[in-house]
Amino acid sequence: MSPLRAIRERTGAKPAAAAAAAGVARPTLYTWESGSKRPSQAALSALLDFYQATQEERDAVAHFIALGEAPNVAMRGEVEEVS
Repeated sequence: MSPLRAIRERTGAKPAAAAAAAGVARPTLYTWESGSKRPSQAALSALLDFYQATQEERDAVAHFIALGEAPNVAMRGEVEEVS
C-alpha cells in the first residue's frame, strides 16, 4: 500500500474530504495514491497538512513519489512485522 493511502486510512479521512483539502477531484487523489501521477508540491503539502502527517510519514511519501515505491518503514498506527 502506498504511504499516501496508508496515511489517509490511518486518519480515517474520506477520499472526498482529502481530495478537497488538496484542491483536486477524488480520481486525482487515487492516481497519486497509486503512484501513476505526482501531485504538485503545493497540493501535496496541503494534503499532508490536512492529514497532520508526521515527519516520518512525510519522508515516506517523498520517497514514494521520487522512486515510485514505498519505503520499508512502518507508518504510525501500523504494526511492524519482524521476520
